[in-house]
Order: sequence, then C-alpha cells, then structure tokens
Amino acid sequence: MAHARQQHPNAMLPNGRARMVACVIDDGWTIEATAERFQVDAKTVRKWRDRFIAEGHEGLQDRSSRPRCSPNKTRPAVQRRVVALRRRHRWGAAHIAHELGLAPSTVQAILWREGLGRLDRGDRATHVDPPRRYQTRAAW
Repeated sequence: MAHARQQHPNAMLPNGRARMVACVIDDGWTIEATAERFQVDAKTVRKWRDRFIAEGHEGLQDRSSRPRCSPNKTRPAVQRRVVALRRRHRWGAAHIAHELGLAPSTVQAILWREGLGRLDRGDRATHVDPPRRYQTRAAW
C-alpha cells in the first residue's frame, strides 16, 4: 500500500489551485484580488500561475520537498574508512570521528546505517556470542 503524503493543514489541493489560476487567467482578476479571495500571499498566486503557464495542469500537482542532491553528503570513501576502523579497532564513534576529523553524529549515523551501531552485538573480537540469560520464576 502506498503511503499518502500528509499535506500542510492550510495547503490548497490541486483543484483549488486550478480555481485560483482560472480566476487570474480566465476571469482577469488581479493577483492581489485573487490572493485576498483565496487567503494566500500574492507571491503564492504568482507561483501557481507561472507553474500553470509553464507546465499546464501537471504544474499544479504537489511536488516533493526532498532535495535533488546533497552536496555535503559524506563521500563513500570516507564511509568505507569509518566502517573499516570500526571493524579493525572496535573504536567508538567519538574515537573514529576524532581520527577522521568528522562529527561524532556523522560517524554514528554511518555506523547505524551499516548495522554497526552497537559494539555489544556479538563479540567480534573473540568471535563469542553474548551470554544467554535465562530468567525463571522463583519458588518461595
């Protein structure tokens, strides 16, 4: 099942945007009068009008707010180095961050993403599983 994106509570649906654009283009309303009628800013009316002119009805649909690129994303080579240091030395995020000159939160995010967020998930140094603990009801 596809997840529906939650709209801002005051956001206009595409059919409301179409009515707004029709008032400006078809009926000849001014930007300011349309903005007042639909209780939005004049800049918003201009934005939807321009999108409609450029793209037609498709331009009135919701768009993702996800950035197209992330210029500050940690490079894959640095991510591999973080994982290698964790596996080789079993260092914590703060130690790895200090060694590589990164923020500890960045290192921790990389480790969690790679499934290495916790050192106590099996003892990789000695290849011994963590102890199994059993709890039973005491008979008093």
